[in-house]
Amino acid sequence: MISIEQLLNALPPNFQFYHLGEVKINSTPSPIQDPGAIAYRIYGELSAILILLFDRDLDHSIYSELGNIIVSQLSHRISTETGLELMVSSPQFLNADQLQRLNQSNCLKLSRSYGHFFQNSVIPLEAVILAATLEEIVYV
Repeated sequence: MISIEQLLNALPPNFQFYHLGEVKINSTPSPIQDPGAIAYRIYGELSAILILLFDRDLDHSIYSELGNIIVSQLSHRISTETGLELMVSSPQFLNADQLQRLNQSNCLKLSRSYGHFFQNSVIPLEAVILAATLEEIVYV
C-alpha cells in the first residue's frame, strides 16, 4: 500500500517547462488569492487525485500542460519504484463549488508549493494530493 506521503515525495522537485521557464519547489510560497484548479485522477492499483492550483487569471491551457507533466512524473516514479500499474485521467477543470467540496472532504490531503520562474517573475502554484477512493472521486 502506498501512503499519501510517498505520493507527495514522488512529486518532481524541479523541471524545465519547455521554453516557458523552470518550475521549482518554492520554500517561501506566495498565497494564491483567487485559485483556478485542474484535477487529475490517478487510478489503477491505487486511487488519488492531484489538483494543481494557480491564479485563475492565468492561461488554463498552459497550466493544464504543466499539471500533466507533474502528474505524469509522479505516476511514472511510483510505477517504477513499486511496480504498480497506474493511469492518469485527462485534466478536469474544477469550478469553485467542486474545489470547495474537495477542500471540505474528509480525504487526507498534502500539498507542495512550486514556483514557475518565467521572465523575471515567480508564479505561485500548489500541487495538492488527496487520498481518495474511486467513489469519492466520481461524486466530485
